[in-house]
Amino acid sequence: MRDAIWATWFHKISIDAKPQHHLCSTSETLWCPFQKANATGAEFKHKHSIPESVMEAIKPIYVRLSADELLKKCLDFISQNGNESLNHVIWNRCPKDRFFGAKRVRWAASDAACSFNDGIKSRKTVMELLKISNRAFNDVFLANSCVKQR
Repeated sequence: MRDAIWATWFHKISIDAKPQHHLCSTSETLWCPFQKANATGAEFKHKHSIPESVMEAIKPIYVRLSADELLKKCLDFISQNGNESLNHVIWNRCPKDRFFGAKRVRWAASDAACSFNDGIKSRKTVMELLKISNRAFNDVFLANSCVKQR
């Protein structure tokens, strides 16, 4: 993933005299026109390079985007934006493409917020507070859900 991030930086700094497409994809799904031209044997001219001074100015952003700490979050499908990630959890419980009443949407938002903040174990706490019996299948469900989350 780090190479994919830096590929865009090198791609945009490339000029005809100094092409820098070593990190651009060479697989069948080529997004880089330079690599496409190489694959077909066609000639390629760089049209839209960003000046090196500008690229050097934005380089710290690329350094932060490719930091290990941030990339580890991406491996777990955690968004950089906490609200975006919470919204994803809410819409998993209450998909936007179907109609749900206000009670269901409130439940989805509440359950998602609890699960997002404290994990699936928060459901068990809510059930205990509501004096809902803690049957064996609830424990099994919660245990299986915890395993899936890891």
